[in-house]
Amino acid sequence: MKETEDKEKLYFLEINKARLLEKKEIYISAISIYRGMLLKYKEEDKKLLININLMNAYKLKGELSKVEIYYKKNIATLKKSNLNCEAVVEKGQCLYFEMGLTSIYLDKNDKAFKFFKKAIETNVVCDEENLEKLFVNLLKLATKNDFEFIKSIETLYLDNVIEKRMFKIGYLFMNYYKENNFYTDADKFLNRLMSVI
Repeated sequence: MKETEDKEKLYFLEINKARLLEKKEIYISAISIYRGMLLKYKEEDKKLLININLMNAYKLKGELSKVEIYYKKNIATLKKSNLNCEAVVEKGQCLYFEMGLTSIYLDKNDKAFKFFKKAIETNVVCDEENLEKLFVNLLKLATKNDFEFIKSIETLYLDNVIEKRMFKIGYLFMNYYKENNFYTDADKFLNRLMSVI
């Protein structure tokens, strides 16, 4: 970190250092790095990522009040129309996904569903684990009124089911359709799934 003069590289090195400290459960040091970064970086997209990381660090530390503070800050930033599209994506990870997970943590399931929906609509190629979590959360939180949306993500699931071995998600689609009395759609989905696998 001392050797690099590239501000962009330094930014990601600091983020990675803080995340490494989080993995080692040294949350106070990670939070200190993020807070220092907020003073250094003034760009809206950079501050958004720092604030989301701060929110997650406080979540790991178990400080609910601090999580809520950064959650509200991030919602305000995400609402800004001048926010760069790339700002919501960091190394293939959609920040809407992170906000969805925190919404569940804060017992805000209606907001969680909206964030997960935005995450899937941004067409970010999530890694296997996060894409699976995204489907699981969407299907568990969806209500009968979300039928059209659930139908619209079937193809994305079927395109990834083999490569990412997400077979158990198929059961969640079936449960959603059956629990909401969409029996014909459950049969159609099962036929589509069988034709893919």
